[in-house]
Amino acid sequence: MKYDYVYDFHNGFAAVQLKGKWGFINKKETLVIPCKYDDVKNLENDLIATQLKGKWGFINKKGKTIIPYKYDEVHSFSSDITIVSVKEKWGVINLKRKLIMPCKYDFIYYNSLGMMALEVNNKTTYVDKNNKDISKEKYMESIYLEYAKEFFVSNNSGKYGITDIKGKEIASEIYDDTSYVFSEGLIAMKKNNKWGYVNTKGKEMIPFIYDNTKPFSEGLAPVELNNKWGFIDKKGKVVISFAYDGAESFSEGFAVVREDTIKKIEIEGRYEEHFSFGYIDKTGKIVVPIKYSFANPVRNGLALVGKGENSISYYNNTMDGASSYGEWGILSLNK
Repeated sequence: MKYDYVYDFHNGFAAVQLKGKWGFINKKETLVIPCKYDDVKNLENDLIATQLKGKWGFINKKGKTIIPYKYDEVHSFSSDITIVSVKEKWGVINLKRKLIMPCKYDFIYYNSLGMMALEVNNKTTYVDKNNKDISKEKYMESIYLEYAKEFFVSNNSGKYGITDIKGKEIASEIYDDTSYVFSEGLIAMKKNNKWGYVNTKGKEMIPFIYDNTKPFSEGLAPVELNNKWGFIDKKGKVVISFAYDGAESFSEGFAVVREDTIKKIEIEGRYEEHFSFGYIDKTGKIVVPIKYSFANPVRNGLALVGKGENSISYYNNTMDGASSYGEWGILSLNK
């Protein structure tokens, strides 16, 4: 592939960089939007945030400008709104380009329910999707709005718990850390330095025995035990053994897995750790050899991979550099 960098595919499109400018290709690797943008983000949405001459706006999948380039910073759309910044002050616009809250706030949090926290001069006001002040609701000051859907993570005591949208306690604040989000009805929580999973009723469903965890997807979750990664199902049964140095959640029936190799070099105390990536299916079978220096999750049957060098160098057990370079390509994976 002739591009300097390629983003993952979303909705049939991928952002590509050529000579410092960004554009978009389709599944056939045809350039459908020219490489003319200074930066791009939020590719998951129907409207894509793009930057020109230092200002941000939004285009559609045909490259047409939908929201003009006049903002210093933008976020992705959620519940048909997004937050935008002008001169370090934040406001809210909707899909119809209407400014529904002026750019006067020091910071704004918002979630998929349309609830927002508006901060001015260190004072926070909470409003719902109808702009009604809900600051007096008992759960508002204890939630992480950016993660909220039906449940909130609470943290009043220095420990983490779970609260529902009405303020009812689902799980007591007894946990040391959290993944913040539910996936397929389970959320990862940390207790006594180990990770496990809790359901939407606050019941501990999977024992707290893992060193690290990632979200459930397609019925399986990557978990780490004794420095190796494998996969468990929702009952906690190990379905893919702990054989990998890294793993990502399943997407369209495939998961990215990683193997690391350590290469000693001449100077005493210095070594390099090299990463190789491939894909497995839900039986644990390696369907794409673990040979790529970079691999993204499968989307729409396509996977972005890279060949070349991908390593981290260490000196006296301290990271002192990283490198990643080579060529990019697209694999077609069909279940």
